[in-house]
Amino acid sequence: ITAEQLLAPCQGERTEAGMRANIRVALQYLEAWISGNGCVPIDGLMEDAATAEIARTSIWQWIHHQQMLNNGQQVTAELFLRWLNEELHLLQNALGEAHFSAGRYDDAAQLMAQITTERELVSFLTLPGYRLIP
Repeated sequence: ITAEQLLAPCQGERTEAGMRANIRVALQYLEAWISGNGCVPIDGLMEDAATAEIARTSIWQWIHHQQMLNNGQQVTAELFLRWLNEELHLLQNALGEAHFSAGRYDDAAQLMAQITTERELVSFLTLPGYRLIP
């Protein structure tokens, strides 16, 4: 198998709900990881770096290959960044201001924005995150 084949988008339906779920999983995992936790419960499942990497890489591929969602929207960096910001605010409301402010969600969102919109796919989502670990 070639690198080109590995980077090609998978077949199947792409939905707004699926993309937003990928954003939430990657965002919450990255926040936990830069805070020192290697796994985190999300929606009743224990998630780790592999799950977050699949979520982040899927979005990167959709942006890079200009994929369409089933609702007709083209996946662009701008759309991703808008939904990342919306999901960050939804998470803030769900957690409450005190819990959210005690975490590193803004740092996680900035890292996710960087590694998901770069021209070249970062080898693994945690690699650029090491600079954020105290």
